[in-house]
Amino acid sequence: DKEEGDIIASKWIKQLSKKKKKLLEETPSFKVKFPEYSFPDNKKELPKVFEVMENKPIDEKLINDLDKNNLKMMLDVVGEKESKYKDFIRDVDIYSMKLKMKYGRKRPYEISKIKSITDTDDSPSFPSGHAIEAHALEKVLASKYPDKAKELESMANKISVSRVQMGNHFPSDIVVGKKIGHKIGEEYLKINKNI
Repeated sequence: DKEEGDIIASKWIKQLSKKKKKLLEETPSFKVKFPEYSFPDNKKELPKVFEVMENKPIDEKLINDLDKNNLKMMLDVVGEKESKYKDFIRDVDIYSMKLKMKYGRKRPYEISKIKSITDTDDSPSFPSGHAIEAHALEKVLASKYPDKAKELESMANKISVSRVQMGNHFPSDIVVGKKIGHKIGEEYLKINKNI
């Protein structure tokens, strides 16, 4: 309910990094209209998080890189530098933070015995920022490097799933994160035809 959402959002704002707080005050350079999104009940979805954590679909050696160097890993697929996409990534992050605060979903570790193993989870769970960034970049980079589209998609999926495997996200966070990332990428490409 709205009141509970506001309480959760104000709790999150207190623990956000300065950089993330700043994103909430900024306006992206291009407009994206999002539909209303929703997610399942946290406790009902929690067993799916445990299942992914147990099955470990992503190589454990990659987890830290996928968490901390996610943007570089996406750009390395096509040999591009992060500096070239700095403004686009900033826009993606602004949308991501605003959507996270709107929905204010608790993280899996807040409602279970899961221990967080990263400092990249100081914002609400839904939608996944890592998934949004990865899939927005996937869309934009694949338009420039169509021969690398499959590789980009595979890397974006790894980044996304690793977040569930770490216990930082629910599966629905990454499913919706992918939709949002693709939507942002598509809107960006409409106004940046010669990327």
